[in-house]
Amino acid sequence: MYVARRAHCGIITAGDRRRSGPNTATTILAVRGLVLPIAELDPRSIEAWRSLATRVSEPNPFFEADFVMAAARHLGQQGVSLLVAADGHEWRGCLPVRRRLGWRRLPGRWLVGWRHVYAFLGTPLLEASAELPALEAMLAAGDRLGPQLLALEWLGGDGPAAAALAEACARRGGAGPIYEAFERASIDRRPEATYLDGLSSSRRKELRRLSRRLDEQVDGGVATVDRAGSPAAVDGFLTLERSGWKGQAGTAMSSDPAHARFLHEVCATFASAGRLELLALEGGGRTLAMQCNLLAGGCLFSFKVAHDEAYGRYSPGVQLELAAIEAFHARDAATRMDSCADPGNELINRLWPDRVALFTAAVPLGPHALRPALRAGLRAHRRLALSPRAAVRLPRR
Repeated sequence: MYVARRAHCGIITAGDRRRSGPNTATTILAVRGLVLPIAELDPRSIEAWRSLATRVSEPNPFFEADFVMAAARHLGQQGVSLLVAADGHEWRGCLPVRRRLGWRRLPGRWLVGWRHVYAFLGTPLLEASAELPALEAMLAAGDRLGPQLLALEWLGGDGPAAAALAEACARRGGAGPIYEAFERASIDRRPEATYLDGLSSSRRKELRRLSRRLDEQVDGGVATVDRAGSPAAVDGFLTLERSGWKGQAGTAMSSDPAHARFLHEVCATFASAGRLELLALEGGGRTLAMQCNLLAGGCLFSFKVAHDEAYGRYSPGVQLELAAIEAFHARDAATRMDSCADPGNELINRLWPDRVALFTAAVPLGPHALRPALRAGLRAHRRLALSPRAAVRLPRR
């Protein structure tokens, strides 16, 4: 569902930031911007990256060191670098990027935030209370690479990172246009478990009926178990996903052994830190549905889901979603759960009552004198893309 928000329709401006704004009163004295090829990182840099992830104002597990390095190893993505804001040996900001010629039918030299098929959020890692100086240092590092454009895809639209971007772009003479803005389903913690109160009484009744029917179909009934930390459970997830339509379409993770190894590595890393939730709806000696969630900074991200299509008439995936909501409410460490679902997913939109805003923007980089021309070109292209004839030529997703 695409939404019309003032901050999301046209150009980012400093006036669109939240009232709280980025904290410009910081103890950082000398933040420098760096461009570091990921293949050349030394152990101290990797530890600085990991440490930064524990101090950010907006968590993003998809840009954490272990997730990005696992993706670079197994997904065949070459040429990944990091825009880094460093203060001595400490990192204050980090954004994985790839260099590209062209982006979304736009020619030219680009740095694009590395949001691959398994990365569902593009918000850079920015240290809390230092978002603005960190982001400015990272943009300055991009400037030193010469005239080009930076594409920031799927940034959180209501947090400190968006506010820092608005302020940084205002100081640099203005931003490029917003290329998409949308909301996707999420859940914010409530004092009481009232997450489903927005459903109609008939819908809640139907969900209870399906739960009873599913319970009757398997010996001993069904139960939800957290299998985090079990490599066999990860294999079970891969098998379950491959058994359905994704296996037939060749898009299941196990369709490519490298993607399966990637999932194993990510699950092992997050499980060792107590940040993996691998929920399984089980009954009658078989697994009916599974959900893989990653915990980062008090937010659970619903990373991967799968269900047994042989029991599709009883909606095992929906039953596991309901169990996951209960588990979220019982988990004190989590204050929000991001579905990471497509914004048009009607089922998830009905079950998950809250929303997170995301947007994609383009920022001119390079010498100050050349940025106005780059910005004007972006705006002209955006106007063309919004015209009725050209709209189909620019995909929003």
